[in-house]
Amino acid sequence: MRIYLDNCVFQDLKNPNQKELLDAIMDDKEHNIYCYSEAHLQDLIRDKSNEKFSDLEFMGTIVDGNCWYYENQILFDHTKPIDYYKPFPKYSDKLIDFDELMNDDLLSLIKPLFKTVPINLKGLIKKEDYPKEVFEQFSSLIENPTNLYEFISVFGDYTNDLSSSKKKDFKALISYLHQNIDSTLLFTHVGIEGFDGEKITDKEKFRESYTKHFLKGTKGKLRYDLFLDQYNGLEFFSFVKGKPRKQKMMSLINDGRHAFFGGFNDFVVSKDTDFINKTKFIYEMHGIQTSVLNIQEFNELLETFKYERTLKLQDMINESSEVEKERIIIDKEGCLFFELKNTYFSYFNAINYITNDIGSYYFFTKYLENMSAGSLKNEFEYLVNQFLNMLGPSLDNISGFSMEEIKDEKWKGRSWKIDKTIIELNFKGKLYLAFYQIDYIEKSQKHNIV
Repeated sequence: MRIYLDNCVFQDLKNPNQKELLDAIMDDKEHNIYCYSEAHLQDLIRDKSNEKFSDLEFMGTIVDGNCWYYENQILFDHTKPIDYYKPFPKYSDKLIDFDELMNDDLLSLIKPLFKTVPINLKGLIKKEDYPKEVFEQFSSLIENPTNLYEFISVFGDYTNDLSSSKKKDFKALISYLHQNIDSTLLFTHVGIEGFDGEKITDKEKFRESYTKHFLKGTKGKLRYDLFLDQYNGLEFFSFVKGKPRKQKMMSLINDGRHAFFGGFNDFVVSKDTDFINKTKFIYEMHGIQTSVLNIQEFNELLETFKYERTLKLQDMINESSEVEKERIIIDKEGCLFFELKNTYFSYFNAINYITNDIGSYYFFTKYLENMSAGSLKNEFEYLVNQFLNMLGPSLDNISGFSMEEIKDEKWKGRSWKIDKTIIELNFKGKLYLAFYQIDYIEKSQKHNIV
């Protein structure tokens, strides 16, 4: 399984008080894949001290070189964080430099769209409804912006100038706006449907209209840019209301990056409640089944993993014979596909029974609809070694695994013969472990069917 830790989790793991959790992770990483992304490096950009280098080294002890990044498409590489490092740009002492923010490659793309999102706070709440002290201190924030771009600009000024004495008032303002603004007026005005102000009422309608809003005036977008637009919009449209607090704009944007890269994994772990809620929301909207966990839930998951590592091949076969109706994913003529209760060999959690004109066979695979369509080198290596150790040399007597074995998206795989059964480890997008009777193999070769 692939696990993606938010940067705040890495920071916590440096604390000696978290040694027990760190030890559990170091034990688990021998069986599961811990990943990082360019978003983690973006987080460290804001650290002007040399501590960022020790952070990179520490992160590398957990994630090794398992890196997600994006260059017109999602890419995965085996580069340690410290080696991925590029000179960090010097940032000003301001929390938000609005001109610099809008010159960022990402925001330069969405800046025109920000200007198309109308904001009329004074129209949404009458002046006399504001607490007097709130209106006096924040009248320009309430009265002046006419669109989202102008609001962020004014918001940035307040954030930069915010003194300790004003923090309480500022939080009170954000809390007041969250409680009193009828946000449905805003997203209804811009054509977003399927949301009643509290929850999604029509997932398909909401997803389509929300996506359409961010594609207005464009000829299309890379899914990375579209995902970030949609993630950042959750706060602006109040679909998911974050806690009133002093926010850094780039931190909000980088949360979106973490959510995007996290979606290519099986589990995302964070201690940031806002991030968890927003990421769950956008994953549900897109049908991404990646689990988003807090620290307590992650601890429980590690305990589950520890138990599942004790399970054997025979346990997996035994469970596969017990079909449970609530776990059935596909049930049609010639195909019965259902989830297993456990995950075996840190990968297999589903089984598919296939019946055709020449007989039947079954195969185990991984069931999880996340944003990743393929398998990683680490997964090939781990499973090949597991089954070589368990079943002995394969029929072709090839040891280990090399990516050079895969050509044109095809792999010879590994096969073992146990009595009258052929066990095959191979892949079609995702890895699978198939069990064929020898007579089925003979018939399939005759009819060119497998």
